[in-house]
Order: sequence, then C-alpha cells, then structure tokens
Amino acid sequence: MESATQQMRLGSAATKEEMAYFDQLKESTSPETTRGIRSMLSAFSLESILPKITTRTLIITSDRSALQSVETVLRFQPKIPNSRLLVLTSDAYHVAVANADECVTDVLAFLDEGKHEA
Repeated sequence: MESATQQMRLGSAATKEEMAYFDQLKESTSPETTRGIRSMLSAFSLESILPKITTRTLIITSDRSALQSVETVLRFQPKIPNSRLLVLTSDAYHVAVANADECVTDVLAFLDEGKHEA
C-alpha cells in the first residue's frame, strides 16, 4: 500500500529508488507531526481565501492526478485573480517532483514574463 501511495504521488515513471527516498522521508517524520497534519488537512478549506491572492499566480497540475481532476482545479483557479493554469502531462500529483525540469522551466518563464509586465 505504501509503495502504491508513492507511485500515485510520484507517477508511473518514478523509479523504485525515488519511491524509497520519499518513503524514507515519510518514515523520518514524527508520528505527532503526521497526526497534526492529517488533523489540519481534514478541516482545511482554502476556497474563501482564494480571491485574496492578488499577486500573479501560476497554478501547476497534472492531467491524470489521482489527487484531484483538472476539472476540480478549473473550478478553483478562476477564484484567484491574475492566475494562470498550466496542466502538465503526468499521472503524478506531486508534479513538481515528478516533472521537476518542466516545472522549473515553466516557473522561470512565468517569472520572466512578470518582469516584462512590470
């Protein structure tokens, strides 16, 4: 089950070594921290504060995420003024890890665009 969870997080292209690395990070987290995060996330809703995010925002998701669908992201993204959605081809939901090079390239381009708009 834990391996499947990491596979969902990191996507089908993740190696056994990558999954083992993230399993090790997870195992090194204290049980109290894990319980606290689970408790916080169960009561966590950002919807009401999304309109308060006023800076240029790049939202990155994947097209086949097991965490949430593109349709879900599309429902929330317009609530953030001055935001743009980028959907990457991936089945990972930690897309910044699974598609790190692509994410870095896209974020740098987004930041560079902001310099020219200012």
